[in-house]
Amino acid sequence: MCREPISYNYFSDLTFIKDATPSNESNVSWMYSSRDNKSWWEFDRRSCETIENSYNDDSDDTIELLIAGNIYVIDFRRMIQYPRQHPNRIRNIQRRPKFDDLDIIIKGIAGIKFSTNRSN
Repeated sequence: MCREPISYNYFSDLTFIKDATPSNESNVSWMYSSRDNKSWWEFDRRSCETIENSYNDDSDDTIELLIAGNIYVIDFRRMIQYPRQHPNRIRNIQRRPKFDDLDIIIKGIAGIKFSTNRSN
């Protein structure tokens, strides 16, 4: 909430940011398994980019990623993720082509459910 008056010339000297759409958007998607292991959730775009860059970097077997206020460990060697505070809450992860035609159920993106489950 703004607590000070805004000057009249504030909008006269605007600087616009170039299109923030990444030009090198990846053609892969990272997903984590649902609790019942019968369907998948996609990571959000930013997390996918971070995971993909780390995966391609090949320097570490694991990375830590802040997701929804929690730090998660992504283990590329074992292809799992878990909250750092709860290492027993393991979920499988997978790396797939974005437009893969294999039949899997995707529940949603980053914990936000689709109105109906969809298959790739």
